[in-house]
Amino acid sequence: MSFIRINNLSLEIPVFEKTSDAFANKMLNIALGGMISKLNNVATILALDDITLEINSGDSLALVGHNGAGKSTLLRVISGLFLPTLGSIEVEGNISSFLSVGMGMGLRSVRLR
Repeated sequence: MSFIRINNLSLEIPVFEKTSDAFANKMLNIALGGMISKLNNVATILALDDITLEINSGDSLALVGHNGAGKSTLLRVISGLFLPTLGSIEVEGNISSFLSVGMGMGLRSVRLR
């Protein structure tokens, strides 16, 4: 029987700061809701925080959320493109990708100036 089990999954992604300006970095942290932290002296963003989920064969699931909520990031972790920082993921069966190389690059996603 196919399934996906996710237990206490968290993912931190390193951020490479473009500026040494402390004020700019503080404003970036505020804009991101305080999600930037330091791990081993490297700035990271907590992209996924303590997710527990079980999907069994025949189940349907909809991932709904605002831009930047972590929907695509969760799918990338499930597909094995990203490795979780904490927690575990167990997949039995085949994972077929719904993600494409050009995802998010449609004309509706582009602002023309």
